[in-house]
Amino acid sequence: MITRFLQFLFLLSLGTTSSFAQSPRRDRQYNRWMALVEGVPASPAAAATALERIRRRTGLWMDLWADSTIDSTRYILDDAPCGSVATLFLQRLPSPSLSHHLTSELAVEIDSLGRELQRWPVPLDSWVDGVNGTTLLVPYDFDNRAHTKITVDLAIESSGSFTVVAQPATHAQPAGVPCPPIQVFAGSAYAECEWFTDRASGRKRLITFQRPCT
Repeated sequence: MITRFLQFLFLLSLGTTSSFAQSPRRDRQYNRWMALVEGVPASPAAAATALERIRRRTGLWMDLWADSTIDSTRYILDDAPCGSVATLFLQRLPSPSLSHHLTSELAVEIDSLGRELQRWPVPLDSWVDGVNGTTLLVPYDFDNRAHTKITVDLAIESSGSFTVVAQPATHAQPAGVPCPPIQVFAGSAYAECEWFTDRASGRKRLITFQRPCT
């Protein structure tokens, strides 16, 4: 666990610089990202393979919540409607069980009474695409240099580790339902609850997550 946490802290440092303003640093990191993905093919399977190689080598370009203690001279920060956001390269998401100044969003499996069964960290502004055993599938999209929008899935484990996989050509659509009382999202106006068919077992599972904050 300590090794993973140190690895996470090292990845955070990829986006840090102490002597440049936000805009030049953002441009530099964005150009770095575009250079990485410019040759990613549009084919779903080939795109997932290429992006997984990028994830293993440098991480993927993602947003995390940044608390008030984060130094704006060290991280690329933006003011979002629901708080401050840091943009950085990540090979894994911070585990929900670890406390840190940079945090992900959550998706949570609940029962019909709202009791928590399992949780996963997810990038900010994410939707859920499906569930496959212990793995949550979350769409991740980006534009390559040809301005082609490419969408893959992140296969996320509860620990925060993830891999990039192709979205299936077809799969059962989730069914949205009113949320029962949910402690983890108590008072949130953005909570969504949807029944998903587990792609491994075929059973129905109720997943709650928060819509993008506006």
